[in-house]
Amino acid sequence: MEQHRIEDFGPYGSIRHPAYSGTTVVHAGLTPYFLHGVALAVLPVLLVPSIMLRIMIEEKMLCEIDGDSEFVRKGERLFPVIG
Repeated sequence: MEQHRIEDFGPYGSIRHPAYSGTTVVHAGLTPYFLHGVALAVLPVLLVPSIMLRIMIEEKMLCEIDGDSEFVRKGERLFPVIG
């Protein structure tokens, strides 16, 4: 992968996947609004596991880019302190 580099500034300075963090927060905020069993089940049963699977696949691919191993060691995946 030539001419690619790992971004480690802005939101990427503390977490590796800020878009997925934002998606999780938005869904967690909207789910109680609907107060429906299906909506309450989708977040922990479907959304979070699918995001974690996608992160694992992406990080495996990113291992081919220089600097990724340092980036993986220094930042959290989704939320600071949580992992």
